[in-house]
Amino acid sequence: KASGSDARVRKTVTKWATAAILRNGRPSEPSRRTRGGQGHRVRALRARQIDVLTANEAGKIGISDAEQLAFAASQDRTVFTFNRGDFARLHGEYLRNEQDHSGIIVSDQIEISGIIRRLLRLLDGFDAVAMKNWLEYLSNWR
Repeated sequence: KASGSDARVRKTVTKWATAAILRNGRPSEPSRRTRGGQGHRVRALRARQIDVLTANEAGKIGISDAEQLAFAASQDRTVFTFNRGDFARLHGEYLRNEQDHSGIIVSDQIEISGIIRRLLRLLDGFDAVAMKNWLEYLSNWR
């Protein structure tokens, strides 16, 4: 298991824009709690050497959550989402059907600094192997 910044460099975390960020395939207005929306989160993660791919960059805007998880799994990427219910359900389906995914990180919509701080703690504690078929709640990393 790698640690510190070396571990973060090797991580592949996908920031997926899901229902909390997108409505009907179009970006919603960022809330005051997230202060700036998805673009600021993506830039902040990339500034910390975390490999991030958005649904928009991947050409996956408007596809179902199941299709997003399948795409992320095919790319060995962990899904980061605010969509707790749907991705918890999909995680259960994957386990029941003995399918593999590369991990799911679920977060509440909080300020960017809180998301980044918690995500960096999680990444220091988990490597890509540990995230395989794992559902993790970012609220556990306060």
